[in-house]
Amino acid sequence: RYIWWNTSPSLMKSMRFAWLAAFTECVTIRMVCPPWLSFENTEDGDDTAKVLRLKEGALYDIKIEGNASGSMDYTVGYMDENGEYTDFRRFEDIDVGRRTVIDTVAGNMGDTTLSVDSDGDGSYDEVYTASENGEGKPLDRTLTYVAFGVCCASLLGAVISTVIIVVRVKRRKAAA
Repeated sequence: RYIWWNTSPSLMKSMRFAWLAAFTECVTIRMVCPPWLSFENTEDGDDTAKVLRLKEGALYDIKIEGNASGSMDYTVGYMDENGEYTDFRRFEDIDVGRRTVIDTVAGNMGDTTLSVDSDGDGSYDEVYTASENGEGKPLDRTLTYVAFGVCCASLLGAVISTVIIVVRVKRRKAAA
């Protein structure tokens, strides 16, 4: 399921009231960004906040598409068993441009990840993660790079060893 952020404000407003009436426990997504992003509007300083409430228990694929330049704050709030919002995951000052596409999943399932394709080429340029009551941090890819380096070195070692063995076998056959 995708939720497109640039849909009609009147449609989203009527959907919001239907969701609020139907569900008691929900996941709340709150974004603070420049006013060019249309959704439910609430003022937050100079920017406008967009709030989306979703039924808890399901996973929702969220796609955010930029249509101007600026930055946004993105917060996901989860309710506890008493219906109180006790877990907030905050992503602040995420750069957004005309071709930016941000993918995330809303659902109470461990860490929350924001994958940012800043130039719209289909490849994620930044990946941010936040755990329970945490701030979004760029994903540390050091382990990935180390693992890639070890794999490359192992492959190179295997190729060199194979070449050495083949050369020795050919020399022995030629000498015999």
